[in-house]
Amino acid sequence: MSKDNHLTLGVMPLTDAAPLIVAKEKGFFDAENLVVTLEREAAWATIRDKVMFRAFDGAQMLAPMPLAMSFGVGHKPRATIAPIVLSLNGNGITVSLSLLQEIKNAAPESLTKRPVHAEGLAKVIAERKARGKRQLVFGVVFPYSTHYVQLRAWLTEAGLAPDDDLQIVVVPPAQMADELDAGRLDGYCVGEPWNQLAVRRGVGHMLITSQEFWTNRAEKVLGVNQSFVEDRPDILQGLLRALIRAGKWLDRSDNRLEAARLLVEGGWVDDAPIDVVGLSLMGVITQGLEKPPQRIPDMHVFYDNGANDPSLDHANIYANAMVEAGQLASLPTQDELAAVFRSDLYRQAAKAVGDLAPSGGDAAFLSKPSNETSPANLKESDAI
Repeated sequence: MSKDNHLTLGVMPLTDAAPLIVAKEKGFFDAENLVVTLEREAAWATIRDKVMFRAFDGAQMLAPMPLAMSFGVGHKPRATIAPIVLSLNGNGITVSLSLLQEIKNAAPESLTKRPVHAEGLAKVIAERKARGKRQLVFGVVFPYSTHYVQLRAWLTEAGLAPDDDLQIVVVPPAQMADELDAGRLDGYCVGEPWNQLAVRRGVGHMLITSQEFWTNRAEKVLGVNQSFVEDRPDILQGLLRALIRAGKWLDRSDNRLEAARLLVEGGWVDDAPIDVVGLSLMGVITQGLEKPPQRIPDMHVFYDNGANDPSLDHANIYANAMVEAGQLASLPTQDELAAVFRSDLYRQAAKAVGDLAPSGGDAAFLSKPSNETSPANLKESDAI
């Protein structure tokens, strides 16, 4: 086999690394004559650098990362593309139990309905300012991330100024629960299973999921250098076809527990128990130990209803958010965005496997619940 068929791809220890893990473990890469090595990394900055400097052929990336890389945000510009969306949704905002108690004292009504808004947190911050107490510290996984965008959106909806009213720091995903437990964080926005792990350990309370307030937006994408498209277009198409098929396999509800086993037993997400990962994959979420589990429809979407299309809708959402956060000086043109979020390459692969979604970017936002698991019928032992 030609060395051109050998690929090294980076992944992070997250539930939504599943498409890459499944594509390897279930033979979807093999079916495309690809020899793929997956390497787990601990930090998104490492993922970025290894793709930029070609230590990786590509990697699981946060949706804003190819935009930041291409337009020189936080680094010298390097043309990077997102030819497929790997997942929608999957994040949450979790707070420490001590901060939860402060919110209960300041605004108990803010916690009684879903989705939970940040008004209660705003009252806590105002009271802390009045008393001269330290600023709250919230963690996100990377400056140019869905998590940063989502946390800012949730805060600003309640009238908070994210740059002034609290500190936002970068923490690797797998360290979030530990930092919360140690008191170095008061809250964070992170992907699964690291919200549910904090709940399971009794150190955190999950206030809200991204599906509830940032619904069906691109979460993770495949990121590759522009040179990949130019030098190995056929290999890239095979890679995309394999990932489409892996996402389709994942969005069959009866495959979610097997996917959890692949993630945990394969060592990709080995710091969280298999039932935590399995329940998260099935969208069965527990806010706190005193709360019953509840099902969040489409907590993770990997394929259904055109989810894989890296449309301009997704690119515009994140580019606008990066402008609002002061990360981009101005909004790139539509042609510039389309050169990063390569819907044309995705659609070529989707057509080849007979899964071409309707054109346009709305399909990903119309998805219906993709699994039928009911929390009333699910016990944690069922995910083991």
